[in-house]
Parts: sequence; C-alpha cells; structure tokens
Amino acid sequence: MEIVRLTEEYLGDFQGLYIEFFRELRGKQGWNPHAEQEYKAEATYYFKRGDIIFLAVEDDKCAGFIRVSSREGSFWVEEIYVRPEFRGHGIGRKLVKKVEQEVLKWDSSLYLFVLPQDKDAVAFWKRLGYDTINTIELVKDLEPTPRDEGFHTVELLGERFRIFE
Repeated sequence: MEIVRLTEEYLGDFQGLYIEFFRELRGKQGWNPHAEQEYKAEATYYFKRGDIIFLAVEDDKCAGFIRVSSREGSFWVEEIYVRPEFRGHGIGRKLVKKVEQEVLKWDSSLYLFVLPQDKDAVAFWKRLGYDTINTIELVKDLEPTPRDEGFHTVELLGERFRIFE
C-alpha cells in the first residue's frame, strides 16, 4: 500500500472515490446525493485550489483518500474515505498519519467534524489521539424535509438534541 499526493494522473480516481464517499454519507444522513457531475466538479476544484489530498494506492487501484483544507489559518480534515473492501487494514490510519506529517510543515493542529451518531468514526479518531472539543451543530428546517423522520431525541446538558439515526 502506497500513500501518494494527488496528481493529475489520479484525478479521475479521486473523483470516483469522492462520489462514492458522498453516496455513503448522504445515505447515512437520509438525504439524496447530488448529481455525480457536481461531485466531480467539486473534486477537481479542490485539487486545483491546492487542498492537501492523499490517495491510498494498491496495485494501481485507489483504495481511499483524505482531503484537508486550510481555513482562517487552521487545517481541517474535510473528508476521509476508504472503500468498503479495503476497510480494517489500517489504510485510514496511514492516510491520517501522512496528512499529519504534511500539516506539521505549517501548523501543529489538525481539526475535523464528525457526525456524533457515527460511533465508528468517533472511535477511529479517538484511537488516533484526537480530542472532542466544543462543537454543536444547529439547524432550522424552514420547510419539512425527508430527514425529519430519521431523528431520535436525547437530552444532554439540559438540552434536547435531535440526532440522525
């Protein structure tokens, strides 16, 4: 398994992985994915913008990616994705370690958001030494949405939280 920085040569592979990532994510959120062309255009934009993007490649097949952006002087993991057939082999950990080495050239911190109901993702990041900090996401649906039925409610710190199932 080799971890490589995204180049023009692998842009089509990255676009495919990016589409797969959002199909899976939107499925978990109960939302419909956008058109694939939009995801391809986004992937190309992030590459050309200069985001830090690494691919995991094995036998010329791309197994996963990680993308980090820089916003307001901080570095943020925007997405990490490993194809299902490659999961459980340490590829995600290798992608994170590679991007951490890259970010250390400019900063000593790396941030990310994780859906609180995604227990596997939370556990993954915790195993890699990441700490939970002070983020709560709020939304007001101005019209009914298909995801309204996909919530359950819990109370935490005296507040009611609607959490995606």
